[in-house]
Amino acid sequence: MVLSPREIEDLTLELVGIQSVNGTPGEAAAVEFLAARLRESPLARRGDLKVYLLSSPQDPLHRPVVVAHRPGRGRSGVLLMGHIDTVGVDDYLDLEDDALRPHNLTERIAQGALGAEMAALARSGDWLFGRGVLDMKSGVAAALAAFLSLAESAPDGHLLFAATPDEEGSSHGVRVLDAWLAEYLPAAGFTLGAVLNTDYTTSRPDDAGSFHAYAGSTGKLLPAVYVQGIPSHAAEPERGLDPSAALAAITSEVAYSEVLRDAAEGDLAPPPVTLFQRDGKPFYDVQTALYASAYYNLFHRQRTPGEQLERFVQQARRGAQAFAERTVALSLPPLRVISFADLAQAAPQVIPPAVDGLDVREAARRIVASLVAQTFPDEPVAVCYFAGPLIPSVESAPWARLALESAVAAAGVPYRVHRYYPYISDLSFLAESRDWDDAAFVENYPLAAFGGAAGIPPRSQLAPLMLGPHGFGAHQRSERVLRPHAFEILPRLLHSTAEELLRAQPVG
Repeated sequence: MVLSPREIEDLTLELVGIQSVNGTPGEAAAVEFLAARLRESPLARRGDLKVYLLSSPQDPLHRPVVVAHRPGRGRSGVLLMGHIDTVGVDDYLDLEDDALRPHNLTERIAQGALGAEMAALARSGDWLFGRGVLDMKSGVAAALAAFLSLAESAPDGHLLFAATPDEEGSSHGVRVLDAWLAEYLPAAGFTLGAVLNTDYTTSRPDDAGSFHAYAGSTGKLLPAVYVQGIPSHAAEPERGLDPSAALAAITSEVAYSEVLRDAAEGDLAPPPVTLFQRDGKPFYDVQTALYASAYYNLFHRQRTPGEQLERFVQQARRGAQAFAERTVALSLPPLRVISFADLAQAAPQVIPPAVDGLDVREAARRIVASLVAQTFPDEPVAVCYFAGPLIPSVESAPWARLALESAVAAAGVPYRVHRYYPYISDLSFLAESRDWDDAAFVENYPLAAFGGAAGIPPRSQLAPLMLGPHGFGAHQRSERVLRPHAFEILPRLLHSTAEELLRAQPVG
């Protein structure tokens, strides 16, 4: 079954029309829509396709995952996949009614709804606008089209297609898929060597003119700082220490820090940014806060979580020093900066608070606050720790990267292959990573240090590859996908790359 570019675009439009915002029932609706399409295909009707709808008892929303398997000759296999959830549409403001109707939205943008630059792009006919057209429903449509065309004949290996929910949240869907694969593959009698994820790709001004593919995925950490101050009356600030001011000085050394940017093969990871920062005051009065806390988005590639934490603590100490120098005339008490591992070791007793049912980030903060109160009841202190679970950095084995490079080289369009996808992705939960063995992460993640888990290492151990639609503006009102690439070039390239991976996969 070979889908034409028009049919692939129509499938994208149908998927976009399903409002599958993360954390809503629409995620299940989008997965079930794809399951129905697969079950209605000629392949399924003649018995050449197995379609499974998986569920997760751990997911409170019970969002399903769809998997299709086309058995083939031999013992090698490749998986094509993508996620169906999106972020919300509130940011579209007066355009919200058309956010899920790409043709209508593109027409309104062509008339100037987002300014002259976007209008010119919309009028060109090369761009399609809408929530999810780029991130990543056109990628799911291209993956399904490539899967169906590959599956039409008796392939030289086993082919799988999967669509998952919850990539924009906690990656419940891919974790369900990973657990299912661990049981299914031994029983099915073949080895799944690689996964082709079809999340969105983009370019920067310095690399315009090329499309991009990736043989791995960047890891993400959520380092945090909890600052305990000394409350004081606003008219007597020298009698205390304002934790909000101290934290602001630390944030100034962390956010956009070049020291914290990891790199691989000349590609710098995006700089860290602040995702949360506030004090602990529940109401207004003229007393400074007892504490303030923040956490930050920090990508890593070749550095381990422990190496990044060491640099993070150094930056926090630089911020504390700058704060001390700025307030030296007030003779404020010194602000000590330590890691959570240091705090746990210094604590005279460890009585963590009850955190059941709390968001992991808030649970981690409360554990830190409790230990600080027990250990340094009357002293200013800043504790550096990890506020969220591990998202590891992953990369492909040489054979898989070579197969990807060979396929894109033969595509007849300019492509660059990079070592790491620059954003987080579900690939991190399907591949092996040394990050899972990093003791520094466990020692500085409060939920793991007190009997929890840093995360569940994947069991599938696939070669992680990213080859998706090209566009700009993901998570923004200007989200748009390049139509000729998404609906013509990409499906053919996914087809040829999957064939190359099946030929190249070592089967032991």
